[in-house]
Order: sequence, then structure tokens, then C-alpha cells
Amino acid sequence: MQTWEHSTNGTALEIQDPSVTEKFSENEVLICIQIGLLCTQEVPAERPQMSSVFLMLNSPSVAVAAPSQPKFSIGATRLACVGNPRNKEDGHQKIVN
Repeated sequence: MQTWEHSTNGTALEIQDPSVTEKFSENEVLICIQIGLLCTQEVPAERPQMSSVFLMLNSPSVAVAAPSQPKFSIGATRLACVGNPRNKEDGHQKIVN
């Protein structure tokens, strides 16, 4: 299951790295996951600027925007674009094992 799926299913805390032994509040972890999803938006203009990320991480009163669902996920298999990925008519996708 991918980060987006955990985020929308209410199980986002399950993706926290178990090797991190320091205790964090659930809210801090959820905010970091949401910011990570924002920073990986497909369209660069939809990604927050680093100054905004800094504010979101350091100011509890700053609202964190809801990220859009990613166009595709990378899990057990890699998704590769055939042709020019920026050309929508030529950007066919295939699964690469």
C-alpha cells in the first residue's frame, strides 16, 4: 500500500519507519506525511516553496493544504514512461519489472 492510500484510508501512521525510536506526536507525523505528499506533486507549480515548508513544519497555526492524488505510484514494480513523458500523446506508460 502506498503513502497516498494510507493517507486517505486513515492509516498513515502505519508507514512511520519503525527504526525511528524517538517519540513524536501523531499529529507531527501526519503533518510530515502530508507535507511530503505536497512536495511530490506531479505539477511543480503545485509543490510548496521551501519557505512554506519551513513555516508548515515550525508553525502549528499554519494550515497545511491537502495534496492532490498522485497520477501514479511506484511500489513493488517501477512505472516507466515510453517516449517523452511530457508529451501526453506520446507518454504511454508500461510496467518494468
